[in-house]
Order: sequence, then structure tokens, then C-alpha cells
Amino acid sequence: MSARLPQFVDPWLLAERGRVIAGELDLVRLPRLAEVLHDGQGVVRFELDFGRDANNRVRITGFVRAGLGLECQRCLETIKLPVDSRLDLVVIQVPAEAERIPEECEPVLIENGGLSVADLIEDELLLAIPQVPMHAPELCSMYRFGKDKQEQKGGREDDDMINPFAILSSLKTDKKN
Repeated sequence: MSARLPQFVDPWLLAERGRVIAGELDLVRLPRLAEVLHDGQGVVRFELDFGRDANNRVRITGFVRAGLGLECQRCLETIKLPVDSRLDLVVIQVPAEAERIPEECEPVLIENGGLSVADLIEDELLLAIPQVPMHAPELCSMYRFGKDKQEQKGGREDDDMINPFAILSSLKTDKKN
């Protein structure tokens, strides 16, 4: 089931009323995220609790949870990345305000008075993706393939393989003479 979200919400009004926006959203409905996914199946579950802090700033707390199907950069197979992001955001209107928010919070810049909930959720998921997604070595088919090849050779490296750094060793000895 996919939540029907308004395109933009007024975070100040939602904070004043103490509203919570929660639901599920299909991953395929997040276009920037869909571009980096190897497997676009699944949903993101989210909860955004709008309120005010002691300094009367609009604060958004909650979570974003999903299982992202990414491409392992080692073996090119699908890797499932579980995402469970806790949110603690402060709404700001100008970048200079970011310097005055609590250290444990992240700023959310609101332009033109509205906040796109879908964009906020998509941003959190994109930030959770590692720069180079890979399986753990013991789970990666490329690692297993290399290990299987090594075991076939009796657990030793290929004797016929040329060391690409061997020439450096010869240069070092030539310089001493």
C-alpha cells in the first residue's frame, strides 16, 4: 500500500497542530532513488512528527525504513541494504540559520514556504547509500569465486603470476650500485 502524500506541506502549520505524517511509499515513486536502485521493488515506511522545541523552532522527528536493492560493485549482483534512519531535523528558511541549531539536529531548508515530504524521505534514503555498495566479502560471489580458485590450487597463489612491482625492486638495487 502506498501513502497518498500532498505535493507540499506547511511545516509551521503542522508543528503548531502537533501533526504526524506516517505511512508507506513505493520506492519506484522516488525518481532520484529509482535511478540508483538495482531492484526498485519494495516500500519505504516513514513517520514524521512535527512539533516545536524549547526555542520555538519547528522540529521534525521520526524515522525512515526501507530495504534498498543496490548493485554490488564487486560482483554486480543485487545486495539488500537495510535502512533505518532516525530523523531529528530543524526547519530553517536561510542557510545562515543552520549555525544556530542544536548539534544533534540536521537542518532542512524550506524554500517558498512548503516542504515536499516525498523529497525529504528520498533525501534520507539517498544519504544512507554507501559510496561503493558491496556485499560483505564472505557473501560476495566474486570473493567466493576467488577463494574457490585458490583452494583448487592447494591454497597457494599462482606461481606463474608475474608480480607487477618486481621491476621496482630491480630499480632499487640498481640505484645502490
